[in-house]
Amino acid sequence: MTKFFYIVVPFSPVESKEGGIFNKISAIFSPQQEVLKKREFFETYKNQLWQRVDHVISGLSGIGLKLVPLKTEEIIELLYNSYNPNVFKSVVIKDIDKIELGS
Repeated sequence: MTKFFYIVVPFSPVESKEGGIFNKISAIFSPQQEVLKKREFFETYKNQLWQRVDHVISGLSGIGLKLVPLKTEEIIELLYNSYNPNVFKSVVIKDIDKIELGS
């Protein structure tokens, strides 16, 4: 018998989002610098989240469970099927590269 359970690993950044008037003005005059800063924050947060996921996986694999993180396409299909239970057998989402995700 095979059963599937889904674990959601929460994440919220611990850094303060305080920004004074000077930071807001400098962001207006140097948007490229602001984009680089946001990209750096994103990479840092992504690494922190993967550390949490690895910690959960190592903890639960110790009791004999097999854990596999879902990929983007699998998450989309899971959410779509759970919100549309009457059509989940007949619809398969394909061409994940053509799906545009908003930020």
